[in-house]
Amino acid sequence: MSENRADGIGRARIQHEFVAEAEEILERLGGDLEDLADRRASGQEPSPDLVNRLFRSAHTLKGLADSVGLDALGELAHAMEDVLDGLRLGRLALDSPGVALLAEAPGMLALLLRELSEAGSDEDAPQTVHELCGRIHAALQTSGPLGKVPDALRSLALDANVLAALTEYEEHRLRDNLRQGRTLVRVEARFGLEAFEQG
Repeated sequence: MSENRADGIGRARIQHEFVAEAEEILERLGGDLEDLADRRASGQEPSPDLVNRLFRSAHTLKGLADSVGLDALGELAHAMEDVLDGLRLGRLALDSPGVALLAEAPGMLALLLRELSEAGSDEDAPQTVHELCGRIHAALQTSGPLGKVPDALRSLALDANVLAALTEYEEHRLRDNLRQGRTLVRVEARFGLEAFEQG
């Protein structure tokens, strides 16, 4: 078997595996985006689990596309990831135009996967895919940050070292729980170095 033919067979197998995994992600993503749209329409806040699941799906899809050199698919997944990251960190409101544009993504992603199955690449991606990415980026630029809210973390008697150890996402979740009036419990545990992992 010639080297070129072997490369071609290897590429075809990788693309087949990519399409199978991407279709699975796309199915989950589509259902979750419908849930997000329903919550948006009814004025309900989405659960952190839903937003995180959406973010992980877009992030995984972007990584997969990048690993097999699918630029258009990776570009769209990256644009989605930017919107969902803003939403999960509280930098973007649920009613922002960027979030609304996410509804168009599953159809575009399905189109790209069809293109990949038929042509073996996404190089001839429809212009509409790049236009959607452009509209998402433009919406993110015009959305700006959410209005300044009083920093609820100041009301907590937390050591500065504890606050400094929080990630941006953990800070946002803490603020959001305070805003919703949830009861917070502080638990302190000390473990000896020799038993730290078991503890």
